[in-house]
Amino acid sequence: MENQTRIEAIKEHLPKKDKKITTLSYKSVRRFLGKQGIRKIKKEAVDEIIIILEEILSDIATDIIIYTRHRKSKVSNKEDVLLATRK
Repeated sequence: MENQTRIEAIKEHLPKKDKKITTLSYKSVRRFLGKQGIRKIKKEAVDEIIIILEEILSDIATDIIIYTRHRKSKVSNKEDVLLATRK
């Protein structure tokens, strides 16, 4: 139980979800999709992909922060990233 309350306390100090730090560019996502073999895609579809990717990456970043702070560290490491992406 103590571990759960500690995680809740850490979550209180995290930045709010509605605050956008940065966004993925249309060109970079389009370039990535092109390299994957998608030749034609509508702009609305790319916009939706960007929204979904930003949400997923935001959740992963939040989990990385939680794991790093739980270890009482200021630097995230490979294990924090792997744990966050497995969730």
